[in-house]
Amino acid sequence: VRVGNHIVEQAKAISRCKDYTGMVLVVIIGTNDAASVKTDNDMARFKRCFEAFCLDLLKVPGLYLLPCALLPRRLQKRRPDRVYNMYPCNQAIRDVCKKVRSMSEFRNRIRFSDIDRDVSEVRYLPDQFSPSIVVPTKIPLVGMIKERDNVHLTAEGYSRMVSSLLNSVNLIPKTEFGFHAGDRKPKKFQKKNKV
Repeated sequence: VRVGNHIVEQAKAISRCKDYTGMVLVVIIGTNDAASVKTDNDMARFKRCFEAFCLDLLKVPGLYLLPCALLPRRLQKRRPDRVYNMYPCNQAIRDVCKKVRSMSEFRNRIRFSDIDRDVSEVRYLPDQFSPSIVVPTKIPLVGMIKERDNVHLTAEGYSRMVSSLLNSVNLIPKTEFGFHAGDRKPKKFQKKNKV
């Protein structure tokens, strides 16, 4: 909550700058909260907090919000109580984005970005807390997660993540930024005469 409030305040401060014309805000937030989600009540709280965070950010004029999927994790030996399955919370973030996007005032100002699709895959494995139940789990692909902490990506993982993120940004229609065709005419290429 504290980090989310800080992000909202920073976005508001940027919007008050003299030459501000708008921004695209990419957020990857909630992995530590997701690692504590063990019950339906925990999940409901996670969704409520994430939705409130998005709605607060979208009060900032000219802000386009790009919430991203949480990155995959593995079980941490030092913290075996931490949930490593980010799949359920990623689905919750996707649902929140869909809900906020259905609100007429925010329809063209938010889009979910599945940035972990090239660094992980979905498998069905026994649940960490209920081994008799099989659940979908995001499994990091080989070489994508640092073995030292089982949380942070490797250089290759971050490279793939950034590629996915750039693809997401490129998919945002220009009209969603408030740009319209014809606002700026492209410069014509002129041949230079050879001497």
